[in-house]
Amino acid sequence: MVRYSFFKHPNSVCMSYFQHMKLSLGFSKTFLVGSFQAFSHALFPNTYITSTSDIQKRIGEELQQAGCRNNKTFIDSKVSSNMSKSKEIK
Repeated sequence: MVRYSFFKHPNSVCMSYFQHMKLSLGFSKTFLVGSFQAFSHALFPNTYITSTSDIQKRIGEELQQAGCRNNKTFIDSKVSSNMSKSKEIK
């Protein structure tokens, strides 16, 4: 029987469960606001012209600063791990 842990993923990115929850809920709020902005932009193209790219940049920066993601060794190991997984899929 496989045992699921709420703490495995947060720990793998050097965060506590509650730090991870706070970060994820913040992203959820950002995406919710961004969704309304994108919808408004679709109807009225002169509104929120750069909001989607601004959000994407901000989320990327926040992810780089979160947990141990700003640790180059951690990032390199995740990149090589993901590349190995993508090769297995093909």
